[in-house]
Amino acid sequence: MQSFIWITKELRGGSLALLPGAKLLERSSDILSAKLTKLQSANPNNNTNNNNNNYHHRHRHHETSTEDSSSMISVLYSLWETHDHNVIVTMMLSAYTWASGLYSSVPDYAVIDAALGLWTLLHIFVASTYLTVADAFYKKTLLQLHYKLIAPLYSKPLLIPIVNFFTILLTARLCYYAYHHDEDGRATLRAVFAVHTWACSIMMQRMSSMLVKLGVDYAMNVEKDIEKHDIKAWKAPPKWTSWIFSPPNIVLRPVLTGAENIPHDKPGFYVMNHALYGLEMAPFVATVYNQTNVFLRGLSDHFHFGQLHGEMIRFFGGVDGTRDNVDCLMENQDNILVYPGGGNEIMKPCDVPRYTLMWKQRLGFARMAIKHGYPVVPCCSVGTEDMFDRIFDIDLGFMRKGFKVPVSAPILPHKLQRVYFWVGEPIPTAHLNGDWQNDEAAREIRDKVRASLEAGIQEMLEKQANDPNRYFLNHIGNSVAALFGCGPCAVTTKTVEDSEPVPASKKAD
Repeated sequence: MQSFIWITKELRGGSLALLPGAKLLERSSDILSAKLTKLQSANPNNNTNNNNNNYHHRHRHHETSTEDSSSMISVLYSLWETHDHNVIVTMMLSAYTWASGLYSSVPDYAVIDAALGLWTLLHIFVASTYLTVADAFYKKTLLQLHYKLIAPLYSKPLLIPIVNFFTILLTARLCYYAYHHDEDGRATLRAVFAVHTWACSIMMQRMSSMLVKLGVDYAMNVEKDIEKHDIKAWKAPPKWTSWIFSPPNIVLRPVLTGAENIPHDKPGFYVMNHALYGLEMAPFVATVYNQTNVFLRGLSDHFHFGQLHGEMIRFFGGVDGTRDNVDCLMENQDNILVYPGGGNEIMKPCDVPRYTLMWKQRLGFARMAIKHGYPVVPCCSVGTEDMFDRIFDIDLGFMRKGFKVPVSAPILPHKLQRVYFWVGEPIPTAHLNGDWQNDEAAREIRDKVRASLEAGIQEMLEKQANDPNRYFLNHIGNSVAALFGCGPCAVTTKTVEDSEPVPASKKAD
């Protein structure tokens, strides 16, 4: 009762009288004091009166606090059942006598570690549901699981404030013990961790309460709206960032053919073949940007945006390749780069010849171009696939039907060579008047783009075969020969795949 006497006195004219809500706390203190008196009078074995005479004795103080703790728990249960919101703050303030007795004993580190560990795991899960980007395929599943775990907790009155109260109590106990009694540093380490956990819990509870109030679908829609805003607000990075691609370009020495076909008066939908492992995308975007000042925003697979490198892709304009995002890009009049072959071309199996288009019967890019009247600009890349010699495939059909991952031999110095980029003449779609659901029109646009792209691949293969500086070692040798006034040297590197013609069945998938 000592603490209630002090609180009531201070609220009625002492140092706490100036606090906001002091009158409410004064009434709450009276209510709680009456409840405690009633509980103590019903327990003849209660030694509360004797406790005041021995208040300064540490051992006796610990026993008193233990007895008071049963009263505190009883009042806590009573408040829980009656939903008495007016006295909850006073109850927390009055816990000083009980809590100070706990501080005098050695903490049970095993229990503390278990509590902090479980609390931290919950925080990690909650944080992951929000840090995961909206376009990750498992985003909604995480939010639904988060909702199912948290919603029942928020349906219980006062449960969250009580949990917060005991979290603060545990943190305060560890800090007290670490300051006064810790000699080996164990309590100090746990005190720091408890303070961090308590601070994180404030943010996590805020995010969880928003999810419970808004619902999973609303939260997903909000994140998608934020994503659309980010897509439209994005600006091309400064050209000095191209130094990131400078080291590989020393070896790749990209050559761009058909730069005059890139439209500058209107945006375009650039359709390109994916080379093995997708190594051509970044050099192509950087080369076009440096030579024409046109930045292409690439459409990427959902997989990338659920990974750590997703933010790097976003920085360089990458967007998850959903139709909603493409609509947003085209409404924003952005230049877009798409790979209809996607992961199939990146992971070409050993039995598929180099530079084979694996589009299947996809019409998506054609429909989107027709819908917004975008001209389709065919592009291609040749060179990177010739550096790899595929040895065998790893069958991952359990993940996706027919999915295989090719395993290649290490790239040896004599295989390093130049890459050749080609841009064809734009194919207009404005004359179709936005009839994007017309399958025949979409199929016609797709076939035109495909034929143009395959012709560009053949043109680049011929250019590659006639280039004396194709291989990096040739380039070094010719540069040295030119320095000393000698003729160019020729070093040929031919593999079994180089001599294999591309069968018609593979071209048509």
